[in-house]
Amino acid sequence: MKNKMEGFLNKAKKMVGAAMLASAASVGVEGVANAETPAGKSANKAEQVQKVEIDESKITESGKLFRDIVKSILEEAKEVKTKEDADWLLRARFGSFISEYYIPSKVNLQEGAYGTTTRKYSNEDLKLILVQAGEMKKVLEELNAKLGVDAFETYLQKISDLITKLEDRTSLAGQKRAEILERYQ
Repeated sequence: MKNKMEGFLNKAKKMVGAAMLASAASVGVEGVANAETPAGKSANKAEQVQKVEIDESKITESGKLFRDIVKSILEEAKEVKTKEDADWLLRARFGSFISEYYIPSKVNLQEGAYGTTTRKYSNEDLKLILVQAGEMKKVLEELNAKLGVDAFETYLQKISDLITKLEDRTSLAGQKRAEILERYQ
C-alpha cells in the first residue's frame, strides 16, 4: 500500500511540475506576444490614422476647432528650445485638445443628459479629430525624444485612449450605435 501511495505521489508531483512548466511557458509566450503586440498595433494605428479619407465639405466648426489647436501647437513647437518650453506647450495646447473633446466649452454645444454639455460632431469631424490626435501624438513623441517631457507617460496614455475612442466612433459599428442613440433621443 505504501509503495502504491509513493508511486501515486511521485506521479502527481511530476504532473504538477509539468503543469507548472506548461503554465509558465504559456505565460512567458503570452507575455512576449503582448509585449510585441502594442508596438505593432500602434504602428498600424498610426498608418490607419494617416489613411483616413475626409470630405472637407462636411467638416463643421467642431472639427475646425481641433484642427486649429493642432495648427497652433505645430507652429509653437518650432520655437521650443528647452524642456521647460516643451512642458509648458504641452500643458497649454495638449491639455486643451484633450479637455475640449471630453468637456466641450466652445462651438456646436448642446445640452446632454442630466444637464451636461456635449458637442455635435459630424462623422467627418470625428475622422478629422482622429487624424489631428495622431498629429498630437507625433508632436508629443518628438518633443519627448528631443528634450524629455514631464508626465510623458500620462500624456501618451491620454492621447492613445482618445485615439482608441475616436477609432471606435468612426468605425461602422460606432456609426451605427450613434444612429440608434440619435433615433431614441
